[in-house]
Amino acid sequence: MMDSPLSASARPLKVRPDRVCLNGEWYFMPDFDGRSPAELLASARWEAQPVRVPSSWRWMIKPHEPFQPYDLFGYPAAWNDAQSGLLRRTFTVEPQGDA
Repeated sequence: MMDSPLSASARPLKVRPDRVCLNGEWYFMPDFDGRSPAELLASARWEAQPVRVPSSWRWMIKPHEPFQPYDLFGYPAAWNDAQSGLLRRTFTVEPQGDA
């Protein structure tokens, strides 16, 4: 018998002290102008609303398509116009062994 795709997501995750799950809320800075990452960082203005990882900040496919996916996360509609963006999150990497 084959597992359904949903049953895999319901399985408990293995605890691995040598790994950190990066899922969760991240700071987000959309890029509406096609700037380079260096240009974006020079004028860093992170959004007040975080983005959830994994997800997409863009939920509209094309403005006049007959089908649009349901907006699951409530991100600002303006984010649909961002072609790229930067994500930021802070975490600590614990030293291991004789590093």
